[in-house]
Amino acid sequence: MFVACELEFIGRSRLIPSFAEWEVAKGANHGSGRVGLSPVGKVIGMVVSGGAAGFGEISLSQEIINLGCVDVISAGAISQAALYALLRFPNVRMSGRILDDDITAESNLNRNMLTVKDDIGTSKVQLAADICADKFHLQPIVTRFTGTGSQIGGLASRVLLGVDDIPSRWEVQRQSPGWLAVGGTSHFSISSSDHSPTDPCCGCLHPVDDLAGGNSIPTVSFVSFWTGLATAVRLLRQCVGQPYGRDQQHLWLTPLRLDQPHAALWLPVAPTRNCPVRCPASQALK
Repeated sequence: MFVACELEFIGRSRLIPSFAEWEVAKGANHGSGRVGLSPVGKVIGMVVSGGAAGFGEISLSQEIINLGCVDVISAGAISQAALYALLRFPNVRMSGRILDDDITAESNLNRNMLTVKDDIGTSKVQLAADICADKFHLQPIVTRFTGTGSQIGGLASRVLLGVDDIPSRWEVQRQSPGWLAVGGTSHFSISSSDHSPTDPCCGCLHPVDDLAGGNSIPTVSFVSFWTGLATAVRLLRQCVGQPYGRDQQHLWLTPLRLDQPHAALWLPVAPTRNCPVRCPASQALK
């Protein structure tokens, strides 16, 4: 039996509570101070009031939905937001690996959805794996994905990538054998896309590196959250056979101005001859 799950925001008057309110909510839901993981009747939100963006509906089985083996690359704000959203589906299960060599810092607290103050100094991948353990079997791998010469072996047929660094996206795309979802932030906007082997890849979408990418740019917490949420929805749609069409392969969203008609731009991804990944779609142009 399938049910239409309305994609709605919880608390449309604001996107997410302040950090202080999250801390209170975390402590209230679990004595350990963790985010509450109790099942909810409806999918965490993506219908925006005011008509700025409609993300549609997903028909989900009431039975267990196994997303299969998924590799999650990066355990930072975007990936934590994606996992946080997926945990809200009471019947979703997943296995795979989560890769990152980073340690939780105080600067992560405002936007890492699975993180509280006591986690400062701990491994991000171990933290994420432990919190998700009841539903998702993620093997924590404390390493930075480097592509060629990596000691982790091949990537899974589904990969979630949550990084802002554009050359890192290119390298993961080169090594991905199947479907790849990419989430990133740029100032106050988000970029969300997905790529199958025959589609124009993330190198076609971003063929030039952002020269400011190496700088440390503070990100408002709800920007990272929206990026992870959009990435999680892409994964769910792909796994249940309801993917976005190619005219929605890329989403550019500015959460600060969801009252505006063009706050969300759904776009196709065109192949480009100067694709740094040299994906099949780009090579077919030559």
